Amino acid sequence: MQHYIFTTKDIRNTLIKSATDDTIKFTVSTTSVEENNFKPKTEIRRMSEKAPLAVVIHWDDRIFEIEGRKLSFTTTKVHPSVLFSPTTERIWRWDGEAYLVDYRRGKWEVKTELGKKHAAAFTIQYSPLFRAEQPASMKIESFAEQDTLFFILMFIYSEFKRRDELESDSDSE
Repeated sequence: MQHYIFTTKDIRNTLIKSATDDTIKFTVSTTSVEENNFKPKTEIRRMSEKAPLAVVIHWDDRIFEIEGRKLSFTTTKVHPSVLFSPTTERIWRWDGEAYLVDYRRGKWEVKTELGKKHAAAFTIQYSPLFRAEQPASMKIESFAEQDTLFFILMFIYSEFKRRDELESDSDSE
């Protein structure tokens, strides 16, 4: 199992390091509207490769770009059909695989389609009472390590959208 730590609270502008040996594995940076001709995007780069650009989230164009492959948000993630029941579950499709993603109590969990096998998890940053702040972290099971970049993209997108919805809800009150 791979275990990663996000070094800052802002998951769209951070370093992602190995929890086992503290080496930086990925950088995440987001350009603002002003910096990128009114088209914000988040770039995820590998630190150990010759061609480091790995993933781009084109927020306004609603496109994920994973190692050169462009996929629309709507074909990559879908809401399961659940009548009259609000749910945080999503189905994300990537490279012939489908993953069921759900958020509960500060943690995003990923299972293979139909919930057969746990694949990955992302725990948001939190501050326990009377203890040191815990950084956001991500764990990926060995059988799913080839999809690490996809999971990073999925967790950053999902957590950012969750936070955005929380802020929108609090603004409307």
